[in-house]
Amino acid sequence: MENWSFGIGFKDQILAAIRREFPTFGPVTSDDGVIRLSPVECWEKIAPDALPLIPLKRFLLPPKEPLWVLDEDGYHEPPAPEPLALVGIAFCDLYGLACLDRVFAEDSRYLVRRRELFVVGAECTPGPDCFCPPGENSPPFDLFRAGERLWCGSAAGEGILAGLKDELSGRRTTPPWPKQPAPAP
Repeated sequence: MENWSFGIGFKDQILAAIRREFPTFGPVTSDDGVIRLSPVECWEKIAPDALPLIPLKRFLLPPKEPLWVLDEDGYHEPPAPEPLALVGIAFCDLYGLACLDRVFAEDSRYLVRRRELFVVGAECTPGPDCFCPPGENSPPFDLFRAGERLWCGSAAGEGILAGLKDELSGRRTTPPWPKQPAPAP
């Protein structure tokens, strides 16, 4: 898996590139102090080391969803969901996404929403209650930011980075992916 180093200001450049392609949400601390997946315009608004109250599955498994649409031509499948991006997603939510992908692997509506989801992971500092698996397999992501390095995990991630290659340096294939640090005692 390829990864690159980047300079100061690149986080906002990558976010701007993502926002040109997708409505973009990330963990933001709201006025009431609760962290929610809300629209994001700059990387500094993303709450570091914080988990949203409601996980990203709400974007993949909406509480209400039309199963069909009736018009003058008869019954049809509902329109495909709009593509969207989730940025600043912690390891545990990425591993949760991997579980959802396995459980709903044959659910056509889930698969449509999943294909339209662009995910940018971000490193976090595990707390004493964290239980992310310390496995050798990377969780699913399109891009992953850890410190001043950026990993690409999909063709969609490569597409976003294509216009920003001049800003990237230090291309490596190791480490293969960002490892989750051990939880705090």
